[in-house]
Amino acid sequence: MNVKHLLTNFITDTVINDAYMEQKVNCVKQSLNINQRHRPISLYDYQPSSTTTCVDYYSPLLITGSFAEGLSVPPMFGTKCRMDISDFDIIRVIPLLTCDLKPSCDKTTFLVDTRYTHSGYCHLIFDLNATNIEDVKTVESMTDQTLRSYPFANGAIIYCLPSSPLPQSWLSVIDCPTAERHGPAQQINLQFITSGLKAIYSHDSVIALHCLSWPIQEWIERQRSNDWPTAATIQDIVKRGCHVVPVAHATSHNPNIEWRYSFSLAELILANEIPYYTRKTYIMFKLLCKKHLDNDFPLKTYYLKTILFWCCEEYSTLLV
Repeated sequence: MNVKHLLTNFITDTVINDAYMEQKVNCVKQSLNINQRHRPISLYDYQPSSTTTCVDYYSPLLITGSFAEGLSVPPMFGTKCRMDISDFDIIRVIPLLTCDLKPSCDKTTFLVDTRYTHSGYCHLIFDLNATNIEDVKTVESMTDQTLRSYPFANGAIIYCLPSSPLPQSWLSVIDCPTAERHGPAQQINLQFITSGLKAIYSHDSVIALHCLSWPIQEWIERQRSNDWPTAATIQDIVKRGCHVVPVAHATSHNPNIEWRYSFSLAELILANEIPYYTRKTYIMFKLLCKKHLDNDFPLKTYYLKTILFWCCEEYSTLLV
């Protein structure tokens, strides 16, 4: 294969034209608007009873993934008249239940504890001194789960929210008859015919809890070569917090109570700030990898996106 010839043809290809780029930018704006409208309701609206759980309330959603971020490649047309449409994720946020890094009696249900977990993971602890909920039984009624009790170093008993197994009432939020279960996530695969093509559509659904605080102070304060992201964008991201999803580290000693941080909302906000030609170059690179290196390329798309964000921070030549 003549790599120079391949790259020349690919770069001049009109499949990623101005109309496609405009569509990608609009995807980001629409996803941000949808996520803003589907915010969780307040704990004050919860009316505890013996028969009512948190999932009896409307479950907010976040639209994430490369499609929502405007970083997805055009639909792939295979040799067998197939069109693959993916890179679309939905996070269903369990209502009323929140966590935080510090006690907040007005809002917090659980405290985030990272002392005995790997980086990027945490335990969710119920602390009577950090919430306006009166007892463990009320929390168990709300969550439809039995909290796990563990002896602490000073002899006290702590209660942790399990990440596995999740109650069926939670899983019903993302249940679909055609879905495939992948741990806490469900992958929904659909096939249909459009314009004579066999289209394959898939998206992942996962459950999450809202974390009210931003957990990484270094990200806020670190020196950046460029004014990207702007101070206003950083402030907006920090104000919105992040999420935790029920995924444990592969070598966790307590996988049934370990949760993983998710920064999907922050990534969506950052994606909205990516300059036009930087976005276009990244999409072209992804398409090149997908068309010609799919079986040999060792990096996942998430790694590429992380590198993209880092480059936007460090290299001013990208901001054109």
